[in-house]
Amino acid sequence: MKTGRRVRQCELSTIDSAFLFAGMLTCAAYFDADTQEEREIRHLVDELYGRANWQWALSGGAAVSHGWRPETGFIPHTWRGYDEALLVYLHGLGSPTFPLPPESYTAYCSTYRWKQIYGRELLYSGLLFTHQLSHLWIDFRGIRDAFMREHGSDYFENGR
Repeated sequence: MKTGRRVRQCELSTIDSAFLFAGMLTCAAYFDADTQEEREIRHLVDELYGRANWQWALSGGAAVSHGWRPETGFIPHTWRGYDEALLVYLHGLGSPTFPLPPESYTAYCSTYRWKQIYGRELLYSGLLFTHQLSHLWIDFRGIRDAFMREHGSDYFENGR
């Protein structure tokens, strides 16, 4: 924890990276004073976020891989279907340096499921936390992609 070195055989996780970047970008927005220390925070955040190669994380496919290990390469699972990885795709699509192509978001949405549960219709994602994690950093009110427009909803209402 004190060295920044890899622990055991853990992977380079795309979802953990997305949460790290979300927290860093939040800090950069919070520390907005015109002081050397706060300018340095913003500079370091921009530099680190700019180095994230989201295109590499596609591993030659359309959807983002769950991660990578030096011993075995890319994890054979990709982020598809509504879940906490919405944040991965938003970071990747908005990247100033290595943006994901639009086709990657199409791949992510390709397995979306609209279900009725307890008398309510919604974009389904099993566990509650998968609906909420991306919402910690993004106000999704009124944000609709093709799938949500088709169903007359947005991500905020879906999560609510």
